[in-house]
Amino acid sequence: SELGILGPNMKLGDYPREISAGEDIDLYLYIGNHEGKLEYYRIDVKLGDQSINVSDTSPYPGQILKSYEEVLLNESNSTSPINFSVSETGINKRIVFELYRHQLETGRFNYEGNWVQLWVNVTEPR
Repeated sequence: SELGILGPNMKLGDYPREISAGEDIDLYLYIGNHEGKLEYYRIDVKLGDQSINVSDTSPYPGQILKSYEEVLLNESNSTSPINFSVSETGINKRIVFELYRHQLETGRFNYEGNWVQLWVNVTEPR
């Protein structure tokens, strides 16, 4: 499975570096399915900082800002606009995007180590 974040102009690298607390962040979420079958995905957007690293084995313990779900056929992909805000101010805030796959056997979403992140400075509201 693939996970990517595109900036507001649907390009890699044109991400906001500074935002105001409570301001909407408009990005694009890219998901690709190469699992050999239809997949049901959930992407959690989490807020954190430098104090805890992101792991390939367990979900990031940050606050969930928003979640998105998508069903994709095998060998297909989706690019969708997403929108969320951060209310906590600070320097070097980590926004983590984690991909989860739904498991039919358990009825749950499992984190399988697929993530991307953005670093932003969050200022007081304007």
